Amino acid sequence: MNHNAFTLKRVCFEYDESTQIFKHLDLSIQSGKIIGILGENGCGKSTLFKLLTKQEEIKSGTIEMNEQDITLYKNKEYSKMVSVVHQYNQAPRDITVKDLVSYGRTPYQKGLFPSLSQEDYNLIETAMEDTDLIDLKDKRVSELSGGQRQRVWLAMALAQNTNILLLDEMTTYLDIKHQLDILNLIKERHDDTKTTIVILHDINQAIEYCDELILLKKGQVVAQGKTNEIINESLLEEVFDIQTKIIDVEETKMCLFRRTREGV
Repeated sequence: MNHNAFTLKRVCFEYDESTQIFKHLDLSIQSGKIIGILGENGCGKSTLFKLLTKQEEIKSGTIEMNEQDITLYKNKEYSKMVSVVHQYNQAPRDITVKDLVSYGRTPYQKGLFPSLSQEDYNLIETAMEDTDLIDLKDKRVSELSGGQRQRVWLAMALAQNTNILLLDEMTTYLDIKHQLDILNLIKERHDDTKTTIVILHDINQAIEYCDELILLKKGQVVAQGKTNEIINESLLEEVFDIQTKIIDVEETKMCLFRRTREGV
């Protein structure tokens, strides 16, 4: 039986007194799944991501990973268990693909003059192969297209070789082909020893690629569960204030958008 990758207990968080995001949020995120987080702008998706990646600290409550408070993990130790790809990423202008991907092995380096082991080189090579970057490994990242650059950042996360992968809207500004390339790659690399948590805007992509969904609205969990079991028209209207039509296509669901809810 799978345990929880993350458990949030009565979590409160605010950026200031006028912008409280979470109030006593309880949430369990099961391991071994691809889990999508959905919700309208301002619902708390990005804030939740920042809390899980330790970019922000909660005001009260606890966040546990593998049943231990995440504040007890040192950053290097945490990076051996959790890898992250942000929506916006910046790299030194002259860095090559191979060198950036090799940064994924940084948490494992020791001493004042660290060097890569054969295992490190093997993981870097495998990550580049899986992301179809071998032919581009000596090119500068700054010379690549948007879709190629995102593959490089994903390869770096894969080279990190963690059991938990956190992805923050990394397909938002890509064309549809590159969006699907990235999502297919994530699904192909996933197995039940891994947990992938991805923030998405596209409902149909979430339905297609995620085993489970968490839907947020105004800092609260509106629904959570297996994708095909919880997605329905009334839920989407509640969360997004839109009217939709759900149809079955080849043993999965597809959401057709009709219009915004009258009066919204």
